[in-house]
Amino acid sequence: MVYGAPKPEGSASGPGSGTGAFTPQEQFLQEFSDQYGPHTPHWYRGSYADAIKDAKNRGKLVFIYLHCSSHDDTELFVRQTLCNESVINFLQENFVSWAGNIKHSDAYRLCQTLTVASFPFIACLAPQATAGSVAVVFRRAGLIDAETLIRELLVRMEAHQQIVSTFVAQKQAEEAQRYQARSLREQQDAEYEESLLMDQGLVSDCPFLTPAQLHPAALIRMRVLIPAGLPACF
Repeated sequence: MVYGAPKPEGSASGPGSGTGAFTPQEQFLQEFSDQYGPHTPHWYRGSYADAIKDAKNRGKLVFIYLHCSSHDDTELFVRQTLCNESVINFLQENFVSWAGNIKHSDAYRLCQTLTVASFPFIACLAPQATAGSVAVVFRRAGLIDAETLIRELLVRMEAHQQIVSTFVAQKQAEEAQRYQARSLREQQDAEYEESLLMDQGLVSDCPFLTPAQLHPAALIRMRVLIPAGLPACF
């Protein structure tokens, strides 16, 4: 069966909201754990936006699962794929994993953004430089077995890492070029300054004064006392 995302439930929390002290996200994760047992993926407990920010800070991709409790394939997918021990360990080691109930606002908005039309739905997102923006590295709707899921994610993860490594290498090369250009300009400026001083006859073999101290403006302000026994520089 194919479902569109239903309208989200209210996002209020706290006393009187029906969720006690839990946020809707925390309530969903508690219900998910109660239904499917303790051996489930280690879902990020904060909001979707916080999960993206945390993954960006840690240099990781984000694994997304959008949960539709009314879909015929949800039960089978969660129990046989998401709760597979190999999948749990793989996600824990390589991703920040976030799951959301499409009845709640965070997951509902994500459904709209990703134009999700069928469930169960999973995706792999890469945080970008602009705050909150992501690139969709992988997406899939429908059933998928544990082995295939790990293989698909591994391929996308390695491809993304290559892109990131290439980008970092390019940035480092650009920075090295800028440093070399800056050093060359500074060297040329120093040589030009020294040539001006030589043209004015202000450079001598005196080891006690630097080219900056020999600049005409500096000489006007300086009174140089030469101790007895030292060579005269002027």
